[in-house]
Amino acid sequence: CGIVVAGGQGPGPFATQLNCPTSVVLDTYGNLFVLDSSNQRIQQWIVGASFGVTVFDGSFNGGFTSGSLSMSVDSIGNLYVANTNGIGVWKLTLVNNSTCASGSYIG
Repeated sequence: CGIVVAGGQGPGPFATQLNCPTSVVLDTYGNLFVLDSSNQRIQQWIVGASFGVTVFDGSFNGGFTSGSLSMSVDSIGNLYVANTNGIGVWKLTLVNNSTCASGSYIG
């Protein structure tokens, strides 16, 4: 048996909802990052949280999260997002461990 650890409130844009999540990763602290493709965002679910916090809103960056299928995290918490719409790979860095990320395009 499994349990819901993120979302679970039906599809939608609210903090307790996801819409077409395509990738999940855990950082070294056990926080869950969800690539919420149809909402064009990345949600962070802190350990024990009942809702997610948007750490990156892709709609402000040409909608790069739309069409993104894969995400990974490195040992210092940078997120890497691969996109199938020909945009490439983005590197996202959480700023001072806050709920704000800055990003740059990699090749």
